[in-house]
Amino acid sequence: MIEGLDELLDEFDDLSDETLDALRMGLDKGLKRTVALAKQLAPVRDGQLRNSITSYTERMGQEIEGTVIAGAAHAVYVEMGTGDRGHGADNGKAPGATYTAGWPGQEPEP
Repeated sequence: MIEGLDELLDEFDDLSDETLDALRMGLDKGLKRTVALAKQLAPVRDGQLRNSITSYTERMGQEIEGTVIAGAAHAVYVEMGTGDRGHGADNGKAPGATYTAGWPGQEPEP
């Protein structure tokens, strides 16, 4: 337990709209940097994956949430990998999944 944490969290409940808007703008700025880095690191064949990487922030009352997504249909396969080299391949075949055992696949590129 962190001493004073409860009191600090209570203070966050009383933040003004101006402060919350400033925090959201700061989060949005940080996410834009994350998107820029993700686009720089994304493998590119035709640019579809890179161009699908985006972010958004949302304020819900006193809470602010930020998300970075890659919306391309194949994004999950690039991030998690495929075949025997894919994330979780050592745990056996996923329920309902079909693939050729022994196919090396693609390494994850998170």
